[in-house]
Amino acid sequence: MKFSCDKYVLWEAVTAANKGVAVRSTNQALEGILISASGDSVKLTGYDLSLGIECTFLAQIIEPGDIVAPAKVMTEIVRTLPGDTLTVTAGEDNGINIVSGLAEYNIMGISKEEFPELFKVEANLKFEIPQNVLKSMFRQTAFAMAVNSTKATQNGALFDIKDDMLNIVAVDGFRLSLRRENIPSTGINDSFIIPGKTVHEILKLLGDEEHNIEIKTSKKHLSMQIGNIILVSRLLEGEFTNYKAVIPAEASTSTLVNTKSFLESVERASLLLNEKMRAPIRCMFEFDTIKITSKTSMGNVHDEISSVIDGETLEIGFNDRFMTEALRATESESVRLGMTTPLSPIVIRPETGGKFVMLVLPVRLKAEY
Repeated sequence: MKFSCDKYVLWEAVTAANKGVAVRSTNQALEGILISASGDSVKLTGYDLSLGIECTFLAQIIEPGDIVAPAKVMTEIVRTLPGDTLTVTAGEDNGINIVSGLAEYNIMGISKEEFPELFKVEANLKFEIPQNVLKSMFRQTAFAMAVNSTKATQNGALFDIKDDMLNIVAVDGFRLSLRRENIPSTGINDSFIIPGKTVHEILKLLGDEEHNIEIKTSKKHLSMQIGNIILVSRLLEGEFTNYKAVIPAEASTSTLVNTKSFLESVERASLLLNEKMRAPIRCMFEFDTIKITSKTSMGNVHDEISSVIDGETLEIGFNDRFMTEALRATESESVRLGMTTPLSPIVIRPETGGKFVMLVLPVRLKAEY
């Protein structure tokens, strides 16, 4: 194998493929990037048996072929090479020669035969969605995914499609985030769960362009094409939380707040909290004021912001991180907070419309201090 290409094009491809490379594996080839040269293009593939990423780019192919290069070393070499173009050569002994300018590297690769073939997605569901819309949907839901929950389905995001409406939902047992968007689904009524790792890697690949990307799924796998990158992933199996049943329809206390003001107040009240000194943020909704307080052995803080309160006076406690992450994800200037009792979820909705709904479970408060 031998090809020449622009260094920066190869750098972008290596960076993309790296997102699918296994961190540690009993198969050393999975810790590498498969380089395949044929026709007028080169394809780089990273694959950890659950997530695979292929990136294809144009190059001058002098001799077609395949080789697996160690991902970490290859990435550093391409990043630091001095010239604007480079030439990569692989011999029958699996040696890899990389030349750019006056710099030359010789490293050992692995035969392509050691690299497992990516699973094929025979689509039984296919739809398109604008790239920037999917990016926004993931940004408003990914924060609520669990990381290592014993309930496997909570470690991912649900795609629930019905009547041309896509709902993306994440829940970790303490909070929930739902984002909905109309899509031309051509009558699709189905759902599937994408693993959290895949969600985060897709987020890194998505741009702000408005053009559509295609998503295909089979019973156990997903495929997504973003420009010259194809991502394939296993799907999570199991029943997802009945999210529609846990979202309160009404609230006995509600208020419209400036998101930035409320977020900054919660952040100020969080300054006395750390991993060793945990305590809930207390929030009193009464008249035209939201009173925000917290207390630890370090001290206490009291803050207030003005807001018109509709309904009953109510005091509720919540985890500061759960609330701040939700508020940051709203991407809205103002949000409406709704509560029913001190032990029912705090519901966060947009000022108008219903594109998102976020729930933060309350923390039971001790007697007033």
